[in-house]
Formats: sequence, structure tokens, C-alpha cells
Amino acid sequence: MNRRLLVFALIVSIVTVVAACNKDKFQTRPSLTLTSLNSDFYPTPESEMLIEFEFTDKEGDLTDSIFFRKVRLNKRKVPTIRDTISVKIPPFPKNTQGFIQLRMKSGDYLESAQNPPIDPITNKRETDTLMMYWALRDQAGNKSDTVAVGPIYVVRQQ
Repeated sequence: MNRRLLVFALIVSIVTVVAACNKDKFQTRPSLTLTSLNSDFYPTPESEMLIEFEFTDKEGDLTDSIFFRKVRLNKRKVPTIRDTISVKIPPFPKNTQGFIQLRMKSGDYLESAQNPPIDPITNKRETDTLMMYWALRDQAGNKSDTVAVGPIYVVRQQ
């Protein structure tokens, strides 16, 4: 009988330790993970990027914005516009985890070259080829890991 009680107590102890370890799986530093992206090709300024991220933050104290930086990968280097952008997200209750969904028009957020050069073969403006780097920050100033998205292709109009 004592042996059964000892085995039962040992099992309960192991389950308690495992449960306690999983309880605090969220960190003080926010975590950000890409969960979906509707496309990597945006043919018009009206095309919309639909992007979704999952986040975790132990304190649930995220700021009201998500930040991204665009890096133009084209071989021809030209001046760029709006390279670093913060996108406001609606206020939400303090949550330790959740999803952030964004809908962004290509012409407002994705275009990169200030004055894209003309492609000599097609005689059209050169398509922007981009990498995007996304991050969150919480109210204590902790920055999430950076999520790289791309390459993204943004067709430029004449």
C-alpha cells in the first residue's frame, strides 16, 4: 500500500512541476509570429496586403502600434520613401496573447522607390522588390523579435 501511495505522490509531483513550467511560457519581451499573408505580389496601388501576426506578451502591455521597415532589394539604388512606418492598431484589452490583422493599400504603405527608374526592356516603371521587417514594442520598451517577410513585389504605375 505504501508503495502505491509513493508512486501516486511521485506522479502528482511530476505533473505539478510540468504544469508549473508551462504556466509562465510567455516572456516579458513580446513575441511576434507571422500567421498569414495574402500575397507576395501587388499589381496596383489599390491592391491590399492582408497580413496577420500572432503575439504573446507576459504582461499584456503592448503599445498601440506595430512597426515595419522596408528594404528595397532592387539592383538599381534610388532614393526611397517611407522606409520605417508605424501602423496604429485599435485599442484592445490587456491580453497576453492574440492576433493582429492588418489591411494595407499598396500605394499607401508598400511603394518604396521615390522615383522608380524605367525598365529599358518593358518601358515601364521598375517593380519594387522588398523585404519587410516587423516588430512590436510594449509599454516598458521591450521590443519583440523581428519577423522578416518577403520578398514582396510591388508593381509601380506610369
